[in-house]
Amino acid sequence: ITEADAGRSIRVPVGTLLDVVLPGNPTTGYIWQRSPGDPGGVETVGAARFEASGAALGQGGLVHVQFRVTKEGATVLWLVYRRPFEQDVPPAKTFSVTLVGDPE
Repeated sequence: ITEADAGRSIRVPVGTLLDVVLPGNPTTGYIWQRSPGDPGGVETVGAARFEASGAALGQGGLVHVQFRVTKEGATVLWLVYRRPFEQDVPPAKTFSVTLVGDPE
């Protein structure tokens, strides 16, 4: 799932492991994280992994975050791109996609 999928609904079998790939640059202090109040139905699997676009220090790239669909029905996966220490500041970016869990 990529930034191009924002706002879409995607049907997947319950138990499916999804790789969400979004642009980012952790050297700026910004990270992708689940939005507070996320309703569940999707669990985070492991830690985010950063893939730099090149060899230059501080260069941006792609952040891979994996999720598993854990229940049937529609669940909105809502992510925010923010500095964790700036909780009172609106996120720099947001991303959401509706995942529809189908029976296995």
